[in-house]
Amino acid sequence: CRTVALISEQIGGTTVSLVPSKPFLGKAPKQEKYPLSSIQQGIYVQAQMDPTGLAYNMPGAFVLEGAIDLGRLNAAFKTLVATDEIFSMSFVFEEGILWQIPGKYPDLKVEELEADSIENACSDFLRPFSLDQGPLIRMGIWTTEDTTVLLVDMHHIISDGLSTPILFKRLSALYSGKNSGVRFVYTDYLWKIKDQDPNEKVKNIGKGNLNFCPILWICREITQDRIPLVSKGGLSLISCHRIYQGK
Repeated sequence: CRTVALISEQIGGTTVSLVPSKPFLGKAPKQEKYPLSSIQQGIYVQAQMDPTGLAYNMPGAFVLEGAIDLGRLNAAFKTLVATDEIFSMSFVFEEGILWQIPGKYPDLKVEELEADSIENACSDFLRPFSLDQGPLIRMGIWTTEDTTVLLVDMHHIISDGLSTPILFKRLSALYSGKNSGVRFVYTDYLWKIKDQDPNEKVKNIGKGNLNFCPILWICREITQDRIPLVSKGGLSLISCHRIYQGK
């Protein structure tokens, strides 16, 4: 139950259309820095209280089918981070205010992991992020004679549970030499709410007005055509596994 509509359906309520008659978002102009959303602010504070530095990592291991062109994968990864600023963010204070600042990473590449088992590869791959040093996403590749595993880790401050399949679909498209085709990105949302009073959001809930919830619109835009996760000529995912933080 990822949306209010699905939750309503599960409990037998009346399904209400949550999509506004016109797009909630517009394209944001490029900025040198962006404010944090209220959720990001909460994650930042809680992350500072985590002694392991791993509580808000979102790692996963994806078993791939067929031979992988590492050069194409590196190019796809670099393009993904360069074209969607949320993946390039660093979180820093300027004059006492916390901002997220997009960066450029021309040397970004997929890590080639050398380990005698997938468990050891995951252990080597999983490590804390420094929120003031982007990008807060990394990828690694581990191979044997008959297995190729793509490891992906992101910090929760730039992603959530819906992000992984969307990211993989976009990565697969870029690997295939196609446009990832995303209409809106998270910085469009940040631009939309930059002058918004957070108290107004609470008032809107009381009035039954849910059109201020942009994630519902964004996800519909991305998934409304039900495009398969794996596209022809792209990365072929045959199974995936959660990387656990415990050893």
